[in-house]
Amino acid sequence: MRKKYILGLIVLSAALTGCGQDNLERSNPLDPQYNAQGHGSAEGYVKYNGIGVTGATVLLLNTSNKTTSDGTGHYFISNLPAGNIILVASAPWYQEVSENVTLADNETKTMDFNLTDGRPSNTFPCAFSPYAAGQEPPTPWSTNKFGTASILPTVNTDAGGFLSASQSVKFTCGTNLNDFSELTYSGINGTKGARVKAAINVSSITQNSFMVALKDSANNGPEIGIYNNNFYRKTPSGTGSTLSGFGAPAQGNFYYVEMVYDSEAGSVAYSVYNSSGTAMGIPYAISGQARYTVDRVSIVLKDTSNATTYAYLDDIDVVRK
Repeated sequence: MRKKYILGLIVLSAALTGCGQDNLERSNPLDPQYNAQGHGSAEGYVKYNGIGVTGATVLLLNTSNKTTSDGTGHYFISNLPAGNIILVASAPWYQEVSENVTLADNETKTMDFNLTDGRPSNTFPCAFSPYAAGQEPPTPWSTNKFGTASILPTVNTDAGGFLSASQSVKFTCGTNLNDFSELTYSGINGTKGARVKAAINVSSITQNSFMVALKDSANNGPEIGIYNNNFYRKTPSGTGSTLSGFGAPAQGNFYYVEMVYDSEAGSVAYSVYNSSGTAMGIPYAISGQARYTVDRVSIVLKDTSNATTYAYLDDIDVVRK
């Protein structure tokens, strides 16, 4: 009888304790029993150029309270504290956008976010028609070379340098092995990934390498281009191999090479298109790669056979993550 009495007290105590817990004010929005009284919510659309962005993140600043937009770009986020708050919308390959919100108790605020693309300002997409022929591309570009016969990349109007009506940048590397000519843009500033697409043309595809790279400050990062009569790629750690499944490049033809490096995910995807923009094969994707920031874009023509060679960059587009 005594045991039953004690057991009854324990059960009653637990029940009363549970009731008390349910009535406590919960201050952590992630607590399953969070008391939403005195809080509100927000909903709307995350858009780019008027089109909904799928999979965008909307976050309450300095918290882990966030939500993801659906297939139409619509989002709904709850458990927001009343008062003045900041919501941040972001998505890969776009610049994040923040909005100051004043939220009343139990209010649902309707608010849209309009993302802008992640292209570095005044840089991409870049056809070289605004630049003077015969001159080095001006700021924000910089040029470099190695070898006495190499020439700094210069804007030109050679017949071999045209994909469209825009001017191209011509690269000339010297007669010695490993001579090179390089064009660089260093304004990516440590982003966690980038997508680059460039139109390239190599005059002598069996005697050089012409590579487009996304690099960090220590020269780590993936590359894509043409090397010794093949489309070629390098991993972020520098391991190189032929890109199979895209055929072989023809001398003097323009091709679009594209590379998407997501350093947060450790993945890279490589693609090749003909001059009309038609894919020449299925993108080659790899995962489990080294994770470096992207600080700059580098385009390098390098001599691999002791012969003076030429290459052209007609257009380039880079979007940072």
